[in-house]
Amino acid sequence: MDDFTRKFSLALEKDEEIHQILSTVYKSLEEKGYNPINQIVGYILSEDPTYITNHNNAR
Repeated sequence: MDDFTRKFSLALEKDEEIHQILSTVYKSLEEKGYNPINQIVGYILSEDPTYITNHNNAR
């Protein structure tokens, strides 16, 4: 057995998960005819989930 410390990074996995979520939200907002950038910024600033559509379970 090896007696040394191993370091694992979850950053890459988290980055991929964040990218997938934002891509889904962006695409769903576009499909519903919203301006995705304005809606996402509105959500971030207000924390009001109604800025994100339920379409395709984006919310």
